[in-house]
Amino acid sequence: MKGFIISLIQQAANRAEEFSDPQQLKLIVILLVVFAFVAIFGLSFAIRSYRELKKQYTVIESQHEEIEEKSTQLAVKNETLEELNMEKNNMISVVAHDLKAPLGNIQGLVELIKLDKQVLTNEQLKYLELLKKVSSDTSVMVDVMLNVHRIESELHQLTLHEYDVVELVNKVINFHEPAAQLKNTKIVFEHEQDSCSVKTDKQYFHQIISNITQNAVDYSPENSTVTVLLTESDSKIAISISDEGPGIVDSDQKRLFSGYNKMTGEDGKEKPSGIGLAIVFRLLEKLHGKIDVKSTIGKGTTFTVELIK
Repeated sequence: MKGFIISLIQQAANRAEEFSDPQQLKLIVILLVVFAFVAIFGLSFAIRSYRELKKQYTVIESQHEEIEEKSTQLAVKNETLEELNMEKNNMISVVAHDLKAPLGNIQGLVELIKLDKQVLTNEQLKYLELLKKVSSDTSVMVDVMLNVHRIESELHQLTLHEYDVVELVNKVINFHEPAAQLKNTKIVFEHEQDSCSVKTDKQYFHQIISNITQNAVDYSPENSTVTVLLTESDSKIAISISDEGPGIVDSDQKRLFSGYNKMTGEDGKEKPSGIGLAIVFRLLEKLHGKIDVKSTIGKGTTFTVELIK
């Protein structure tokens, strides 16, 4: 390009003799010089831009290769974590199954010993009842552990269909009403429409609402009310389950969905929260739903589940 410009100037100089007017000659020379400078400047700018673009492309290419390498490493780590998680779940399942038999034997032995009430003191009967309660509570915990393992192993089998939410919630309430009646606790279901459809997994939905309802009944005092409220919008449904229990302190609310924790009650004593809410959280993740909790000490707790229609 530079040689071409110089050649053009030389040709113009050779032909300058053809012009008799000095002013015309001067104007032509000035225009050629300006054109030459503009052309050289443009060429230099283009070369610098090309080099800069090439440098940026090299940097981007290097970053792209680094991202691909890190993505590969992350995929390998995720695969390893999945394998470890499966091994952990299998270990939990084996341990839980092994615990079921001795716990059942303990409860059976307690019942056999209690048959001879005449030879037992009141204190001995008291300890037997305590032993029965502890073994029964432990057996329930084992059942929950097995339930968690079963649910996690079936998470990939999610099947979505249209269901009537009012009908599904009524079935859950009917399931928990006998336990509520033992405490003279009423379960009230409030809904604006007689029917409301949502696309969900029936088993997951039942497990979610059932776990929350069971907690509400368990933590409700006698002669109280558990309220289930269904609301609907254009894009989602919300199911709120409220109890009149002791409430949950703010520090414990942050740990509700992380697993088996101990919650601080109104009296300051710790009570096990179970892992039912952890199961709820996992299932809602798969359904792309969410859960919120609001609680006031001494007045009760409300869990609200939201699902996309």
